[in-house]
Amino acid sequence: KCGADKSYMDAGAYYVDYVEERQIIKGGFVEGAGDAGGGVIALIFSLLLLSGGLMGLCKILKFLFLGQAKKAIIKATKMNDYAAMLVGVVMTIIVQSSSVATSSLTPLCGVGALALEKMLPLTLGANIGTTA
Repeated sequence: KCGADKSYMDAGAYYVDYVEERQIIKGGFVEGAGDAGGGVIALIFSLLLLSGGLMGLCKILKFLFLGQAKKAIIKATKMNDYAAMLVGVVMTIIVQSSSVATSSLTPLCGVGALALEKMLPLTLGANIGTTA
């Protein structure tokens, strides 16, 4: 509604008042730190959470996969690369996602259960399996 009391000629002042001078962080645990300080604190906190989660995932996978499944992993790494590609295709068809297949292989390389040279054919097979 346009009325006598509203004018859109002062858009620059509106932008300054409502965009540039207002605080971006309006809630949460970093509310009192300001925009720059809160952003830095939230970034550091999120990176710590991400790193801690990945380290915990690697420890859990190491515990799980270096136990009874160690024999299966060793057998998979002794396959030739074409058979490993076929395993990647089948794995992707079963889980219906190459991202899930690739994401499950990455921590196995991180804990040393799977050699990087053997991850490439499995990942390639996972990407081929997406098209199946």
